[in-house]
Amino acid sequence: LFGLQVYAEFGYTGTYDNERTKKRFAECTGENADAFLGMTDFQYPIMKNGRRADNGFLMKSFLYEDPLLILFEKDFEDFDLPLTYLGLAEKYEKYAKESKALSDVMIHYAALAEFLYNKAVWREIAPFAVRLKDMEKAKEALSAATAMRKSSEKLLKTWRNIWYGRNKPFGFEIIEIRVGGMFSRCVTAEQRMRAFVKGKIKDIPELSEEKLYKLKKENGAIGYRSTGKKLLDL
Repeated sequence: LFGLQVYAEFGYTGTYDNERTKKRFAECTGENADAFLGMTDFQYPIMKNGRRADNGFLMKSFLYEDPLLILFEKDFEDFDLPLTYLGLAEKYEKYAKESKALSDVMIHYAALAEFLYNKAVWREIAPFAVRLKDMEKAKEALSAATAMRKSSEKLLKTWRNIWYGRNKPFGFEIIEIRVGGMFSRCVTAEQRMRAFVKGKIKDIPELSEEKLYKLKKENGAIGYRSTGKKLLDL
């Protein structure tokens, strides 16, 4: 939506002024442009050196990554994912209260941010707690798993609400299978960690197994194979 405003302003004036465009966006839609510009914070994770990643491919991999297998653990080792999503949910909750027509959209983004943050905290703690047999860390991981499970269910509900409120029903079955499957895996992760904390199991192999690079290449670039089987650097 903000992109349409940019296109319109540039087409009318021949120039682009960020502050003027934000002002015009508020006049035309009644919405806060910063809420739309801030959506890039979901897409580009913060690296441990303090800068943001240059591509948005990573976020989708993290969103749908299995919470127990954590396939991209090695690939994401240079990123501070909890810091990336810290405070983002509260920011979009504020935008939701201010919004005139898109509060459901902002509530959905708040739920997405909450889930991504909780998942980031879980994956920062859980593998190392199990590998080191650190029971205090395992208890922290269990709390993180509970928060992750609750927020995944919340995300599914807000996504369902926004889809059926704004779209035709067709297509949501794909989202529901993806996010519903994620919710189910979060339930399993919580159950497995609880069993570990209580001493019912001595290991969680899904977490303790050493991970290998899946996306990162020898030169440090993160890439994937296109349908033409050409390796694309990101």
